Formats: sequence, structure tokens, C-alpha cells
Amino acid sequence: MARVKEAVLIVAKNALFHAVCLGNVERYLGLKGRVMIAAAKLHLYEASYMKLLRLFVREGAVVVDIGANFGAYTQHLAALVGPAGRVFAFEPVPPVAAALERACSRMPNVTVIREAVSDRNHGEVPIHVPYLPGRVPEPALARIDTAPANRTDHDTWRTFRVPARALDDRVEQLRGVSFIKADIEGHEAEFLTGAAATIRAFRPIIQIESAGIASRRSTVLTFARERKYVLLGLLNGRLRSVTDAGELPLNVYLVPGEAADAIAASHQNLGRLS
Repeated sequence: MARVKEAVLIVAKNALFHAVCLGNVERYLGLKGRVMIAAAKLHLYEASYMKLLRLFVREGAVVVDIGANFGAYTQHLAALVGPAGRVFAFEPVPPVAAALERACSRMPNVTVIREAVSDRNHGEVPIHVPYLPGRVPEPALARIDTAPANRTDHDTWRTFRVPARALDDRVEQLRGVSFIKADIEGHEAEFLTGAAATIRAFRPIIQIESAGIASRRSTVLTFARERKYVLLGLLNGRLRSVTDAGELPLNVYLVPGEAADAIAASHQNLGRLS
């Protein structure tokens, strides 16, 4: 089912890029961003996970969106934290960051930061934006490369040089952070390493796209256990513990052990999610 959905999305993106935008990348990225925001507002974009945010994010909170892309999560988080809260949205791909800034220009509680988040300060690194089948650029799958000499990718739309820093470099700016969402295409384990001080200080709940940790699940589980966190996933409509084996849902959550029971109880009150 997931593969069928992915194939349908690729066909739709090809139609949008080639037929609607006539191969104009700037027009395509702008239109794609608007479509994603509209889909999120209509509860058509990761609806179960967007609904779940109400468990984790309170009015007035400080939250972080790493790999914000065009801002579907950013805008939803901004609504949840309200005018007294703060959303820090990290997006390193320049044309996408520009679109994100435009989309959030009337949201004073959102700060867009044009950086990649990593395990330490790498200075500037290449970030490679790949093509989907049909030669459609896909910034959502962009990957930063901290070892560019080892890179041999011949199916890249464009490569940008962007700053890459640890989240801990901004620990004072992010004081009191209670929720972090990270979707950074395989660089999630590095993000966790570079956020260790922030996590220790503020004990935020962390949402991570599972594709980024699938091959490093044991590393992430060890990181969680050492810090008295538990790893939860939305399985069959319920938040359940994620172990060393078994299929991973789209997103997983690192939850402080001391908050896990309360989160589980609150989840029941939301009703069954699908």
C-alpha cells in the first residue's frame, strides 16, 4: 500500500512539474509549497501525526521544526503555540527556505533559520537535492554531505553549500524547548548527538521520521535508554513502544520516561487515530 501511494505521488508530482509548470523549477517549488500547506490545512497531509501534536505541544511553548521544508508542520505548530509561543524552523535548501520565509512572513512567532542541523559545527557543507523519476527535483529528500570527497551521485538536480551546526550551539536561544520535530533524511542520529545538551537540559519530546533511523535503530534506542527516554510509535492507531525489531511507522517519538504514562493516558482521550 505504501509503495502504491508513493508511486501515485510521483505521478502527481510529474504532472505538476511537466504539465502544469512546464518544467519551470521556481514555479513548481512555489506551487508545490502552496499545495502542501493547503493539504495540511485540509487535514490531508500526515493527518494522524498532525492530530497527535496536540498531545505534545501547548500554548506558549517553544518548539523546533528541523527539516521544515515548505512549512506544513511549521504552520501547524505556530497555531498550537499561539502568539506567546515560539517556533524555530530550520530549512537549509535555499529556494525552499525562501518559500518558507514567504509562507511564514505574517507569523511573528516563527523564526526561519537557514541551516542544516548536525552533530557539530561543520562550517559549510554540500547539500544534494535529488531527482525523482521523471527528472523532477525533490528538495524534501535533500541530504547533507559531511564527507563530500566520498560522494558519487550522478542523479542530483542541484548541490548547494549550506552551514551545518549542532542544535546545542543554540541552546540558549532554545531555552525551555518542549518539542522537536526532525525530518532530515538519514541525518537524525547526528542531530541527536549534536542536541545532547539541549535534550539533557529541557527534556523535550522528539518526533523523528523513521526512515532516517531505520538502519540505526539500535543506536537511537541506546541514546534514548541512556537518557531515560522511551521510543514510541503510532501502531494500529495506538502509541506503543518501539523495540529492536518490527516494522516502524512513518514517525517515531522519543518521550521522557517521566512523561510517558501521562502521554499514553492523554492519547486515549484523543480517540483512535488511523
